[in-house]
Amino acid sequence: MPDMKHLTILKVLDGLRANPLVQQQNSRPYDRTASFQALPSNITAEPLASSEANLYLQIHGLIRQTGQFVDDVSVRYFQGIHCYLPIISRARFHNSLITLGGTPPAGFSVLLLAICLASSSPELERRVKPRADINRQDRRSLYLAARSLFAQVQASLQPSVHLIQAGLLLAIYEYVTGHPDEAFASIAACARMAYATRIHLCSSPSPPWLWTSMVSADADTDLKLQAHEAATTWWGIIIYERTFFCDVTTAEQPLLSVIPNGDARLPTEPSNSEQSSLSDPESVPYVPVSCLSTTNAGGFARAAQAAWLLDQVLKGFELGSVDLKFFHLQGLDAALQSFLRTLMEQCNGKGPIYCEAIAITIRSVYRKKLLQLILA
Repeated sequence: MPDMKHLTILKVLDGLRANPLVQQQNSRPYDRTASFQALPSNITAEPLASSEANLYLQIHGLIRQTGQFVDDVSVRYFQGIHCYLPIISRARFHNSLITLGGTPPAGFSVLLLAICLASSSPELERRVKPRADINRQDRRSLYLAARSLFAQVQASLQPSVHLIQAGLLLAIYEYVTGHPDEAFASIAACARMAYATRIHLCSSPSPPWLWTSMVSADADTDLKLQAHEAATTWWGIIIYERTFFCDVTTAEQPLLSVIPNGDARLPTEPSNSEQSSLSDPESVPYVPVSCLSTTNAGGFARAAQAAWLLDQVLKGFELGSVDLKFFHLQGLDAALQSFLRTLMEQCNGKGPIYCEAIAITIRSVYRKKLLQLILA
């Protein structure tokens, strides 16, 4: 008799097939005019491994219906979005794709579809060549399929880092396509899943692989990459929840992710987190998030610092007295101007890597001015 996890995966597959906007790869050659055909409604009971494999194959088929292969999608993602949002370990991602005859878990399958969606967005590609040849209507259908599948897996299975990453990419896609309220609601769900998986414990001055007892000093590289991936995923939630908040319709909503203290370690850039030096904790320098003048910070670390500053500005709106608010803003004014100047100098000739940090900092300046006008 199938166990509970088996039954829930079968339920996900049934729901995926029942969605008329979710598509399957047909046995005939790819034809864009015939894209997005309806999935068959029947599914037979099968062992757990087979049902997970079936789910993965359905996702694989969806990607093929966009005229791409998984290799195309992954290359575009890691050459584009990953450069400024390195929440996914490239090494672990490819290991999951070629797991010694095994099948990736359901969360990874959803992540693969979210990567396909995000890497097909013109707003997120940022000069990556070649561009994905997917029209707006197909992207909308792909989004609805990914959103439906994500919701069903989230409701049926335990949260995982891969599923949280998928939800974060979906939220970012919603935001860049002009739906900040939906994005804010989506990232709130990611934050709750992150708390459930305890990846929020990465916010400490210790190296990120020491945030859980799961990773000991003798742990292998994969476990340390796992911990790094969890840490950067949590920082991604922190950064983008505050970014989305600046555009929501109702500003009284609370932020669910708690910003780390100023002594928290800056997240590691993708070029560093994938290297073998990860095995030596002493090889990774400790740079606190409050050290705005450091020269040892890449695009993602700068975005984390920008989000930390934005959080300080947002806290000013919550202070009780007018005097406290003015004093708080005066301390931030010089820090914001100096940090923005540092960013502009650092980004010279380095493409769009620092765009996130610059955009968030400009939002902080705008929010600070807005509070000053309210107090005037």
